[in-house]
Amino acid sequence: MATVGPRAVRRRGLVPTRRLAGVAALASVALLVAPGGGVLVELLAVNGALVLVALVDALLAPAPGSVPVERTLPGAVRVARASSTMYASTCGSTRMSWI
Repeated sequence: MATVGPRAVRRRGLVPTRRLAGVAALASVALLVAPGGGVLVELLAVNGALVLVALVDALLAPAPGSVPVERTLPGAVRVARASSTMYASTCGSTRMSWI
């Protein structure tokens, strides 16, 4: 089996997390049940809160280059034969990471 080490990864944009999706779902429900006729103001407030949560989430996330990923694969694979590849990742953060 061959092992390929970590490679440089550039941060190309924001990847939504489960936390951000949960906040968006809760905010949309809150907007539906909120009393009042001025939907525009509530919509702007909810969108502002979502942007704020997304920015905080992005700032708390580790840089992609700081999370090592190691790929293990067979040295050779025949055509029409099954093979397996395994990815292993470790994170030095004290927070739990979801992959």
